[in-house]
Amino acid sequence: MKKMSISKRGFTLTEIIVVVAIMVVVASAAFVGIAVTINRANDTSARLQRENGNGFEKDAWTAVDNITEGAAKFFDISNYKPKVPTNTPVPTSTPTPVPTQAPTNTPVPTKAAGNTNTPTPPPTNTPKPTTAPVTGGGVQPGVLSSGTPTGQVSFNSYTQSSLGFNDSAKNAKKIVVEYDVSGSKVTSVDNWGHLGSAAPKITITDKSVKLEFDVAGMQDWQKSNMMNNSPQFRSGGDTVVKIKNVTMT
Repeated sequence: MKKMSISKRGFTLTEIIVVVAIMVVVASAAFVGIAVTINRANDTSARLQRENGNGFEKDAWTAVDNITEGAAKFFDISNYKPKVPTNTPVPTSTPTPVPTQAPTNTPVPTKAAGNTNTPTPPPTNTPKPTTAPVTGGGVQPGVLSSGTPTGQVSFNSYTQSSLGFNDSAKNAKKIVVEYDVSGSKVTSVDNWGHLGSAAPKITITDKSVKLEFDVAGMQDWQKSNMMNNSPQFRSGGDTVVKIKNVTMT
């Protein structure tokens, strides 16, 4: 039996180069087509974003009209175009006026002639008796209370006196109390803790003592405490103190 011979011949270099060249040409053509399509899609997308889609439908129908221009003589395509809706203004409703009701005046019943009430006169305010002003020196009336001594106060080294004001003192701006001093010089006048920071300004000389109360700068509780004071006079020996003058502004 005759044996069949098998050819072992392969592709030549020329054949391989031709095949590769064909593949490169085909791939290039496909790449160019894809690139053109992508560019057109990008341009369309950018135009839609730039114009917010305005005119897109109009351009589409214009393209359709151009395509079907030759067929318009044979076919009526006007029924395929969407009609542009016209906005019909909605009539505004006129509000119905609410009828206003005229106020009716209810007649006030008149009293019978026999039942007339005699008006009671308003009570008159009986004035309160004012505190008798303290006499002596140049004391302004209505400032010191009746319990405040204005006479002579004698002591040796230390004494506690009384100094009270009437209610009118709360409305004052400033109260000044002046004392005459004879004998030993007064060294200090203490006991103002009940007034706190509103203690009076104290001026001491050889023959006088002056207390200045800044009432306008006091708080309400300080004004209340100021109505009754117990100043403590101190000196180096026998001393006589007497209120000389009290003024309120």
